[in-house]
Amino acid sequence: MSTKIKIFFTIVLFLVIANVKAIAINEPKEMTFIFSGKILDANHNELLSGVSITATNCEKTIYSDLNGNFFIYIKVKDASTFKLEFSQVGYNTKTLNLADLSGKTSNIEVDLLEE
Repeated sequence: MSTKIKIFFTIVLFLVIANVKAIAINEPKEMTFIFSGKILDANHNELLSGVSITATNCEKTIYSDLNGNFFIYIKVKDASTFKLEFSQVGYNTKTLNLADLSGKTSNIEVDLLEE
């Protein structure tokens, strides 16, 4: 193979690698969130078990334990669309986005109203 062809292919390879790195750098970084707290009946101030908690942008669902406690660990690429939905039969669904949580990640109290 001639020297000119080798140089040409070296330059093309360099440009391809540079573009791949540029694309990888511009991808949104994955963020990890860990939230925990308890869920209460808003009218009776009683803890609610079996409430489903769904992280809407990554479609992960967990349920509150027998004492109304929850713990959810999620990874998201776009925090602006992040939402947690709390729902249980007989109660209105409550949706919280990241701004509603005001940076709070633990000891979150969620009150659900009966339908």
